Amino acid sequence: MRPWAAIARVPTSEGLVWFKENPNGNAFEPALTALLAQVRPEALPEVVAHEGRLLLTRDAGPRFRALLDAGAPAPSWDDVLGLYGELHVDFMPLAEEALALGARVLAPRRSAGRTSGAGYSDRSRTT
Repeated sequence: MRPWAAIARVPTSEGLVWFKENPNGNAFEPALTALLAQVRPEALPEVVAHEGRLLLTRDAGPRFRALLDAGAPAPSWDDVLGLYGELHVDFMPLAEEALALGARVLAPRRSAGRTSGAGYSDRSRTT
């Protein structure tokens, strides 16, 4: 088992914030989150600060489970996957910048045997 991240929900005089410390393997995530939030701020939490593996964001509202428990309808898969696709299209121009931050490309394999793993190619690894 490997640790994913340490997170803490912290009350402040300006409302809740979330602190996240990523493991070394995901050290790129805080800078990537800040970069993506510049493009689609309504789709990501507001980044208060980030440095290295550390990320601090404003609370983004009620947790999904709390909404469902309160009786809110679950979004349709069409809506969720539509937004997911839109975000990917909007983020495509940032691909090289994201790679420079250390993000990995996990793209479907083009031919069997070219890479190891469960059907994905990790272009950040040298083989």
